[in-house]
Amino acid sequence: MKAVLEKGGKFEGINRKVQIKPTKCIQRDDGGDPEVTEALVVLKWGGSLTDVGLTQAGALGERYRNELFPGDSTTFLRLHNSYRHDLKIYSSDEGRVQTTAAAFTKKFLALEGEL
Repeated sequence: MKAVLEKGGKFEGINRKVQIKPTKCIQRDDGGDPEVTEALVVLKWGGSLTDVGLTQAGALGERYRNELFPGDSTTFLRLHNSYRHDLKIYSSDEGRVQTTAAAFTKKFLALEGEL
């Protein structure tokens, strides 16, 4: 496993994932949880969101804001500034999903700067 991780360079940040999937188990005599005797380990890195995906997520965030607050989305933006510390955005831990959520939120809240 170490050789595979080192082959891909740094294995850190939001664009990495490790999955361990049991493939064979034996039932224990004491009736407890089965004992895993064989497992498949899946190591993933990469999975970066494309430029098209970033653009689409941003466009959706802006559209969503404009449809929720038709005609005057500045009211929402002023509300956002006063309650921004209470806002929570949820996503899975997959790197592409977090990047999509960030791009959506950036345009939804009309934020400036990098993701």
